[in-house]
Amino acid sequence: IVNKEIKDYMKESMTCYYAGAYRGSIILSYISLFDDLLLKLEAVSDVNKKAKSLLAEIKKRKQSQDVYENYLLEQLASIGLISGLDKDTVDLIKDRRNKSAHPSGHSPSAEEA
Repeated sequence: IVNKEIKDYMKESMTCYYAGAYRGSIILSYISLFDDLLLKLEAVSDVNKKAKSLLAEIKKRKQSQDVYENYLLEQLASIGLISGLDKDTVDLIKDRRNKSAHPSGHSPSAEEA
């Protein structure tokens, strides 16, 4: 992890994990993952027209406070910036985050975090 802010999120995630606060660990890991994806998309958008177009759409959705994560993942995979396996892995993390962050009665385990 290169970006200091994302590194701080992950440190906080690990602090939560070691304290047994697995829900917090999962949520902070998710935040850092998507923030990092956006930073990397921004970096590649200087040399990739599809990435530049995707970044513009994501910024528009974020500006209007629309949910953008699913769209981002689908588009990253469709333009070949992440593999299908990478997308599946991020989908798994997103699913764990959703179960942990929303009222569902789910208590995440250390293994999930």
